[in-house]
Amino acid sequence: MFSKLSILTILLIAITLFWGCLGGIGNSGRDFDSSVRNKITVGITQRKDILPFLGDPESKKLLTIGRKSHEEYLYKYWKDESPLIQTEYDISYLHGKLLTIEFIDSTVNGFSFTSLFDKDSTTFDIRAVNSIVTDQTSEATVIKLIGKPHGKILLPSSFVSANVDVPVGATYAFMYHTSSMNKQTNKRELQSAFLFFDANGIVRKLIVRNK
Repeated sequence: MFSKLSILTILLIAITLFWGCLGGIGNSGRDFDSSVRNKITVGITQRKDILPFLGDPESKKLLTIGRKSHEEYLYKYWKDESPLIQTEYDISYLHGKLLTIEFIDSTVNGFSFTSLFDKDSTTFDIRAVNSIVTDQTSEATVIKLIGKPHGKILLPSSFVSANVDVPVGATYAFMYHTSSMNKQTNKRELQSAFLFFDANGIVRKLIVRNK
């Protein structure tokens, strides 16, 4: 675990705040084609390849890392699917999704996606993460254990805070997100796993967080 701010500083806070907003009744944001994420190959896919499917983002953020400009596009949408007649409001009827894409110039450098909609729900078995061993487990084994990642970035990335000690030799990272209802508090709880890999596809660092 990092003692300082980690890769979660941007993404986890944004996602947590997003799910926290799911306490109101009604719809918000603009629906978007979340399957576009499956068309993304980081380091190759161009902005012009995906914007026709997604349209303009809800917000943009520009950051400079070294001599390069990194631009983040944020898409979010939530929907209230609760019954018209109910005796007590149940937050579990609220569904949402969040997609963040990072560009360097016009090339996708990274993306992160999380969703509570059934058709594209993001989930993973957090117990399987315990089987991952740093400096030993390969990318192929990670995917076999916990599935295709919900996000991927190339390093350096604006998704990683400047004061983070990125593992020596790490060149990219995977992200996994899942959200579930806590019946006692009636609040959504987010669990995330972040894995840094070296150029040979070996895990160099693993972070697991609960929010």
